[in-house]
Amino acid sequence: MKRTLLAVSCLALLLVVVLVAGAGLGAAQTSQPVKDARPTPTPILPLPEWTAPEASSPEIPPLPDLIVTAIEVVPASPVIRGETVTIRVTIKNQSVYDVDPTNNFWSDLYVDPGVQPPQLGQDGVHEWPCQATWVGAGESFVLVAEYVFDDVKTYSLWAQVDTDAHVLESNENNNVLGPVLVQVVAANKIVHQTHEEFQLGMAS
Repeated sequence: MKRTLLAVSCLALLLVVVLVAGAGLGAAQTSQPVKDARPTPTPILPLPEWTAPEASSPEIPPLPDLIVTAIEVVPASPVIRGETVTIRVTIKNQSVYDVDPTNNFWSDLYVDPGVQPPQLGQDGVHEWPCQATWVGAGESFVLVAEYVFDDVKTYSLWAQVDTDAHVLESNENNNVLGPVLVQVVAANKIVHQTHEEFQLGMAS
């Protein structure tokens, strides 16, 4: 009896750990578009010819796998004076299979989001309507946005590809990247260079 209870307890604990880990990765938890999903972006014509691949084995479905590989801010240390920075988000299809050319999707950028990590369908401060043809098998694509930081502090940046789960993927739990920390500094500052200057309390 005790062994049975122990085994059940271990299985329950394992299930909780898996669910928590999935939530921490911004797990999709579904292969269907989220409720109230944005319509798929309009395709840019003409579309290339495409034939759905066949599975080489039942264990490996012939599906794409979209991820975010990088979030870059230029300049890397922005100053707080209404300076416009460029944010580059690199998305990639790390599968050997293309996305169906008609199956477009959305990607989002988040700056200090209220929910971290971002979840499916969570709106970002910037959204990109993405074409499936941008990320062929093994290919990357850079999404670009401009942003103005309005406070002197360290910001937390996240990005999500296929935010609304329009694309059926081999792994639905790896679409979120973050946090990438960006320190925003003041345009002018007082620096204490000697012990005497510190005693004078100039910064106060």
